[in-house]
Amino acid sequence: MLIFASDCRQLDEATHQMMNKSRCGVKDKHDFDGVDGRRKRFAIFGGPWHKSNITYAIHRYPSSKHLRRSAVDEELEKALSTWASVAKLNFLYVPNNESADITVTFVSRHHGDGTPFDGEGMVLAHATAPPSGAVHFDDDEPWTIRKYEGENMFHVAVHEFGHALGLDHSNVTESVMYPYVGFYNPLFRLHTDDIQGVQALYGEDMHFPPDPCSDSTFDAIFQYPAGVMYVLKGEYYWKLAADGPFSGYPKLIAHRWQGLPGNVDAAVAHPMGKIYFFKGAKTWAYRGSSLLPKYPKLISDDWEGIPNNVDAAMYYKKSTFFFFKGYKYWKYNVSRHPSVDVERYPKLLSKWDGISGDLDDVLRIGNFVYFFRKGHYYRFNCITRLVREMTV
Repeated sequence: MLIFASDCRQLDEATHQMMNKSRCGVKDKHDFDGVDGRRKRFAIFGGPWHKSNITYAIHRYPSSKHLRRSAVDEELEKALSTWASVAKLNFLYVPNNESADITVTFVSRHHGDGTPFDGEGMVLAHATAPPSGAVHFDDDEPWTIRKYEGENMFHVAVHEFGHALGLDHSNVTESVMYPYVGFYNPLFRLHTDDIQGVQALYGEDMHFPPDPCSDSTFDAIFQYPAGVMYVLKGEYYWKLAADGPFSGYPKLIAHRWQGLPGNVDAAVAHPMGKIYFFKGAKTWAYRGSSLLPKYPKLISDDWEGIPNNVDAAMYYKKSTFFFFKGYKYWKYNVSRHPSVDVERYPKLLSKWDGISGDLDDVLRIGNFVYFFRKGHYYRFNCITRLVREMTV
């Protein structure tokens, strides 16, 4: 592709610099200075997916030892969520699924699609439009996450996912669909041109989720994996990292955990990967977003000794869980039989240095246990066994 600097088609220094910038490998269908008469706006790349629930899978991760798979997972999910935040879209991760709608692969040079990569620099990635949805990243690039140096994975992923959703390159330089890669921006937001483009394909998201700023109470909270928290309220959930919320949230609970109702009573995650939800007399168990066989079950069958309609649940350590209801709590030890010592439990919640009942949920992080209640939280120090009250 050439970008013409003037009507006489002479390349100037600015054009030379542009041609040497890193860019997307999807071929351009028009000039980007307006000489083809095309007005500045988004363009359609083939057509849309004719559905709003779209699955995705990561078939091959970067070979770099500096990038953890979990970090790559988070960046790609954030990139997809950026589009879902402005359009009627929901993305569901399906691990190791060859039939996923959108597939992500990190590859080098010739990789079987007729458009080989060129090594480090210049072309960074390319993607195909629906109904293919193949997204290829050049594995020879120095991919980075939340850093100014190297090639920012998030920005490139947002761009390539735009192609996989049916958007072509835009000639609006501030648009994420502009073919040349910009610099890392920790405050990144989609440009109006990008928003208008994806909404032209999928419509505007008209859901009106609860506002956490006006009502900071919630139904449940759990941490999985370490450093990532999920907060559930009503029919929606939020995903939070140490540096703030993920973009594109809240999302509908039913879209991630199919079969799980809203307005749950409590939730708890085990470090080995299982997530348990509780509502009324039933419990649901998931691994990732997949419901485990034979669930939902009755709490009385799956968690013998634990009452129905719990207020909160917490994984404490090793094989130990705690459950809370009203002004009482129960200790559940998976390695014991029976798992609840009925001669010792339930106990009064006030034993946690005066904590009162009617909790939203409870969460342990490191040496602290956090009790959430009506817009406040109480931090219990497991070493000093003292509580400090704070505001959410």
